[in-house]
Amino acid sequence: MSRKWKQINKFVEVFAGALQASRLLDADPSARDGKRPVRVVDFGSGKGYLTFAVHDHLCQLPGITPAVTGVELRPDMVRLGNAVVEKL
Repeated sequence: MSRKWKQINKFVEVFAGALQASRLLDADPSARDGKRPVRVVDFGSGKGYLTFAVHDHLCQLPGITPAVTGVELRPDMVRLGNAVVEKL
């Protein structure tokens, strides 16, 4: 499990760097609430470890409204991910 934890943390670190380098965090003057929407789609999300990690990271950033969607075709993984979402 420690390898998976390291993988998730490294992914979030890389994602955070790419996000900072992009213009996605710039203020959106047209937003009614002043928050910029940031949408992420994770195709082939599997158990959703990285999907949930990205969502958690984005929720901690001020000035944005995150929307993270995991897309998975395997029914067992979809059920697992949906169960986690309902629980949390």
